[in-house]
Amino acid sequence: MTKRNSLQFAVQSGCLDGVFQNQVVGWAWNSLTPDEPVDVDIYINGELDKTIKADRYREDLLEAGIGNGAHCFMYPLPPENNGSTYLLSVRLAGTTSEISKSPIWINGNEKLKTKSHLTTLKLDPDNIAFSLENLEAATIDHLLIDINDTCNAECVYCPNPRTKKRIELEQFQTLLDRCVEKVDTLQIGCGQEPTLDVRLPDFYRALHSSKLKPRRLTMITNATMLHRHDVGFFRDCGLTDLQISLDTVDPEINAITRRGTELEQIVKNLRYFREKCPDLGVIFSVVVNSMTIGGIEDLIKFGDSLGVSHYYLREVFDHAPASLIPRNDDYKDWIKKISLKPGEFQQMQQRLSRHRSIKKISFIAAEGLGSVLQDMRQADGSVRFS
Repeated sequence: MTKRNSLQFAVQSGCLDGVFQNQVVGWAWNSLTPDEPVDVDIYINGELDKTIKADRYREDLLEAGIGNGAHCFMYPLPPENNGSTYLLSVRLAGTTSEISKSPIWINGNEKLKTKSHLTTLKLDPDNIAFSLENLEAATIDHLLIDINDTCNAECVYCPNPRTKKRIELEQFQTLLDRCVEKVDTLQIGCGQEPTLDVRLPDFYRALHSSKLKPRRLTMITNATMLHRHDVGFFRDCGLTDLQISLDTVDPEINAITRRGTELEQIVKNLRYFREKCPDLGVIFSVVVNSMTIGGIEDLIKFGDSLGVSHYYLREVFDHAPASLIPRNDDYKDWIKKISLKPGEFQQMQQRLSRHRSIKKISFIAAEGLGSVLQDMRQADGSVRFS
């Protein structure tokens, strides 16, 4: 592996803060060499435009503990694109890893060109209206959709804010009819909980009746309220797999770290899903922290009994951008309390290296979370105006 490609396992954090005076502003940081700058790649509509260095000083970064504070980048918007609308992405150089809050829309007077190709796009209640105005017959590799902006779980390591906003069914129908030509992977749910929404079957029905036929249709959920829905109907509408956010099979630990969820109900719901949909895939997305690390083998044993096809074991870390005020006042305290000691995640990895299910396990240390969060939780299509 080249030094350039190894950055996806070293850069701990970064954020695209927005567009100010026709310049894209953000930051990126390598936790292994905290005072050295890193490079980022700027993509426009999926095409590499330029590689720049994140080496400018910002006092707020220093105060937030981001190395020596000299990790900001600034990128002047290309004048040849003035007046047009396009999707701008910032990735860790040489990787496919988007930094937090990337990609963003650059708002112009012209719509995206018909047949535009986008690698990743996340739609949510905040950016759906703008996206409908500017997308036309796009081809998207990975489309993530949060139909609502809330969650029943109060995970102590989650800083995401919540509101009562939602994507309307009519907006979703417009997206399917006019704005998107082809999708490879469509994921329902990203940073919020889709099963909270009683309209969820209507969205599946609309998708199933549309011209779009994703190769993969997946949904991520904490499974607490899965019993409220007809999972067989989801399967009939094209669901290929279910991604489950689950960290432990210890009821007491679950009650402490994932407040608002009930482990007994989750277990019942997963067995219900497996009974109704024995042929569909099940994936476990696991946040490994100081309270759950000792019970990982028990979690995998339970998952294997359900026929789980893959486990993503990712180390807990503080993924709140410096500009974000966490939802809960005690978020930072919890992160400190449940963070792993240096080398502890690697020791777990070594412990599991001879596990019979090792081929189904992906280990993502805190330094490498960027490369996987793009697929799981961090692809953010927030609207920004130049």
